[in-house]
Amino acid sequence: MSQFPYSNWERYLSAFSSLTVMGREKKGDTDSMPDVTRLNVASGPNVDFILLENRNTVTGKLFGRKNIARQITDAVSTHDAVILRGITENGIMAYHAARKMGNPVAVEVVGCAFDDMWNYGNIAGKIYAPIKFFTARKIIRDADFVLYVTHDFLQRRYPTRATVTEIASNVEIPSPDPAVLAKRLQKITSMEKDEPVTLGMIGALNNRLKGHHIIFRTMHDLCAQDFNVRLRLLGGGNRAQWNKMVADLGIGDRVFFDGTLPSGNAVLRWLDGIDIYVQPSFQEGLPRAMIEAMSRGCPAIGSTAGGIYELLDPRWIFQKGDSTALSTRLGDMLQHRDIWTTVAGKNFTMAGAFAASELKPRREKFWRAFADYTRNQKH
Repeated sequence: MSQFPYSNWERYLSAFSSLTVMGREKKGDTDSMPDVTRLNVASGPNVDFILLENRNTVTGKLFGRKNIARQITDAVSTHDAVILRGITENGIMAYHAARKMGNPVAVEVVGCAFDDMWNYGNIAGKIYAPIKFFTARKIIRDADFVLYVTHDFLQRRYPTRATVTEIASNVEIPSPDPAVLAKRLQKITSMEKDEPVTLGMIGALNNRLKGHHIIFRTMHDLCAQDFNVRLRLLGGGNRAQWNKMVADLGIGDRVFFDGTLPSGNAVLRWLDGIDIYVQPSFQEGLPRAMIEAMSRGCPAIGSTAGGIYELLDPRWIFQKGDSTALSTRLGDMLQHRDIWTTVAGKNFTMAGAFAASELKPRREKFWRAFADYTRNQKH
């Protein structure tokens, strides 16, 4: 079980005969583990998995990695090419192993390495952030093929000299269906003035990168101003720290943790049940969840993290970490429901550019070119 369904691997299998996925093994107590019946089935034909020990801590990134490095080097030695999805610690080791063996490397640039570490939540993360940043810049600069999920943000921070580059978000949404927008507009126009407004947010609960603490403070502010709002949260992880914060802020009866859902239609149906989507992240590439929400005609508000500014009107963007600014943006939207239909229509149109029918051909062309490049390098 994984956050990625088997269909995610099919984009690579369209060009390569087989794929081995290396990732961290998830272990934890019952409270921090998601309901596996609500996760995606990741396994399938021509896909193998190598699960590595989870060393996703700053000390783990710096020390005690010899066994993992050996596993990664052994795996790279039996494969023709390496694909890095983001610049992770294991990915860095795979990159260096591939370079020593002369294997081609492709990088999917899905987020900012500096923002990820800087906002990790402790001093060690901030110390490590510039090291990770310059490491990521060098790897992306020197990679053979590079795929960016943004049109501008990540390209400016992580330029490349790659043989081939492409732009394609990692999102998987169906082609725009006018019936979806019509249903959303009907939902908006039929709402009573005193009807509660449901805010929605998607993000893992395990750290502060998605900004849960920001939306909770904002909820407290909105309730203090007598706005009739509630918040639904989708995402796995240990919610204990958040339960305490919600209780301390006195908003426990307004916040609902909905756990995890398989990607695809289940998430889209969940989005159909909310009124405004909020993305208060500290680190993003181009957030899939926001694009999915926009594809359902959701009015949306987001932080300045990553490429969110590429998606939204500036009026609905706030400085990351500023819960007061988010309260102001949400208060503005809540008081002017007449603009919801306009915002919904714009978001729906914008999301159409990320439909599978638009992105799939670009991805497949990119990976076929990388496969051809790999074969040529072997001769």
